[in-house]
Amino acid sequence: MWNSDKSTLLSLICTRIVMAGGLVLMITGPRFLKYYLEITERPAELLTSLLIICYACAVFVMGALAVLDRLLSNIRKGNVLVSQNVTCLRIISWCCFGVALVLVAGGYQYLSFLVIGLLAGFAGLVLRAMKNVFQHAVEVKQENDFTI
Repeated sequence: MWNSDKSTLLSLICTRIVMAGGLVLMITGPRFLKYYLEITERPAELLTSLLIICYACAVFVMGALAVLDRLLSNIRKGNVLVSQNVTCLRIISWCCFGVALVLVAGGYQYLSFLVIGLLAGFAGLVLRAMKNVFQHAVEVKQENDFTI
């Protein structure tokens, strides 16, 4: 039977798989982008700027994944309504905003960067809203803990 613990474990496993995949992509990035530029017949001079954009995004993405791993580990341990999870959500949202900033700035090269950057910014806004709800729930829980 499927339950919330199995769902959290699956999310944790998927997060770690994506982190490993991200590391592989960071290592093979130059070769992959060079191949991409050859296939699409774009100028090879774009390689440096694409690598800068991709690696700048990778820093934020890997940071967000590491914090997400910590958040899911807390939830798995039963520590749901704690201030550390609010901090995790805040950091993840700022990582989304970082990716959005990098991609919107890089949108002059590819229009898809601009679109993905706007989507990352929207995800950051949604996470900020979730963070605010979580923060309020933590405050209510702490207030209830003091009254009992």
